[in-house]
Amino acid sequence: MDWDRQFEDGLAKKGILYFQDFFTKRNLMILLLLKNRINSLEEKLGTEKYELVRIVFSNILKDCIIMSFTNAAWQGGSPTTWSKHAYWIPNQFCEVSIIPAFDKSVAKVLASIKHNNGINYIPVRTNSIKDLLENRANVLLYNAPIGHTDVPESSVDAIITDPPYGSNVQYLELSHFWYPWNQDLYERYPIFELEAVANRKKGFNGAKSQYDYENNLYEVFKNAYRVLKPMRYLSLTFNNKDICSWLALLFSILKSGFTFDRMYFQDGVKNYRQTAHTKAKGSPYGDFIYTFKKVDSIPVKVYTTEEDFIYDIDNIFLKDISCSDENRNEMILQMFVDAIPLIDAFAKTYLRTKGIHHLYSHFNKKYLSKLYDTDNANK
Repeated sequence: MDWDRQFEDGLAKKGILYFQDFFTKRNLMILLLLKNRINSLEEKLGTEKYELVRIVFSNILKDCIIMSFTNAAWQGGSPTTWSKHAYWIPNQFCEVSIIPAFDKSVAKVLASIKHNNGINYIPVRTNSIKDLLENRANVLLYNAPIGHTDVPESSVDAIITDPPYGSNVQYLELSHFWYPWNQDLYERYPIFELEAVANRKKGFNGAKSQYDYENNLYEVFKNAYRVLKPMRYLSLTFNNKDICSWLALLFSILKSGFTFDRMYFQDGVKNYRQTAHTKAKGSPYGDFIYTFKKVDSIPVKVYTTEEDFIYDIDNIFLKDISCSDENRNEMILQMFVDAIPLIDAFAKTYLRTKGIHHLYSHFNKKYLSKLYDTDNANK
């Protein structure tokens, strides 16, 4: 009950108290019988094939719930589900049949196996970082937060990541949908406290603020800086209209010691143009790509007050906007590039000295509304 999505999606008011409530009684019973049948074949199938069949089963769960719906103007009228980053229940759902969904999932898994077998690369897995560093293996998967790993200092050639976008997606709350079905395959219970997200809703037990988001990210990037080799790069994608999330990300990275290297905009994937989020008014379509370097740098100025920083950032983002929609991403990109050296200076002078700040009340969610509202921006 103490979840952001519970309050955001009003689940209790809709009778959703348990994950089983997302299924019709018929589909719930069929899925339970199917999983029981799969589990009875574990010894006969062997570990590898059994886990593949469990993947097939897990794939169909989201398609067989009351969040499924059809729309003639959406995906050719085929049933679709989870069109938003939410537990959104349509006014009229469609009950998807289990067996056709299972057959379709089988085809997808077989296609992925065929694709992987055609790649000229043989993965050699290990549980030891020493094997990886000494080239006795080429794949090491950690099922733990980065701060709970044993990666040696200055041992990594490059870091490529895609951090959570502030409060945009509640990843653990949404992915937890699969936990009741697959908990026997988990090594540990997910640690919600360590997840680097902010919550949209406030005032409930465990609610996270932008400051929690920043602090959790800082623990990640502090360790990323430690394990990366000198003069090597950290690359990531990020796109959020909420400037607080953007500042939190940059504060956490730059305070860790990284130096900004470059930034550019990458156009989005064509198939994602029709999602509920990219179709939202003013949504930037694509991602901003950032690279940071593990190298010392001299800040462009020294900040001793938050007011000075606010004044400088306001002068960049709150000036009059006049541009065509085609040039908007380029204009936004240039604004961000102009601001980053100042953010770097604030993180490496003020934040390293004071340790805390109180900026998010000024840089609120509406701060960039003029920049992203194409109607008002061109008036």
